[in-house]
Amino acid sequence: MKKALFITVFITIFACISHKLYAQDNWFEVIEDEEVQQMHNYNHHLGLLLGALSNLSNGEISLSTGIDYTYRFNNSGAIIGVGGFIEGAFGKHTEAIFGGLLSVKPWEEVQFHIAPSIIYRDLHTKIIDEIHSTSKVKFLLRFGGNFSFHIENFSISPTINADIVGSKVGLVYGIGFGVGI
Repeated sequence: MKKALFITVFITIFACISHKLYAQDNWFEVIEDEEVQQMHNYNHHLGLLLGALSNLSNGEISLSTGIDYTYRFNNSGAIIGVGGFIEGAFGKHTEAIFGGLLSVKPWEEVQFHIAPSIIYRDLHTKIIDEIHSTSKVKFLLRFGGNFSFHIENFSISPTINADIVGSKVGLVYGIGFGVGI
């Protein structure tokens, strides 16, 4: 079974690579400027995340959903972006995360980001004063990245983030769906 899976993956990768190699008849031919396909850089990006939160200290896994917004600056060549996000984790403990976002997009498909955030834990309590008085509000620092597949102004992005709260680390991973405006 493992050997068949390995052979299938190898053939798929080889087919993708060989198609790119043989697609160009003359490797030394100079491509004219009008032949180069232009990628559209959208200033505004709105995204939805569907994934999971894994707490590495106790092994708990929770459903994680969220929305994010990013604005890309034109004068930076759409490399640098700022924005924010709201995310919820629903499992044994209910959490909400609110944060700012600083992203760097060195290539059209790849994005890295850092997000200083605030996390609210155990949101099932009814009185907001109880939340604030029991130190359930903590600072969270998120590092992450994604790889986007684009179809016109839409994107699908496998995403992974590391959330650091004090000395504990959690992983948030999933699929992001986005639209560029």
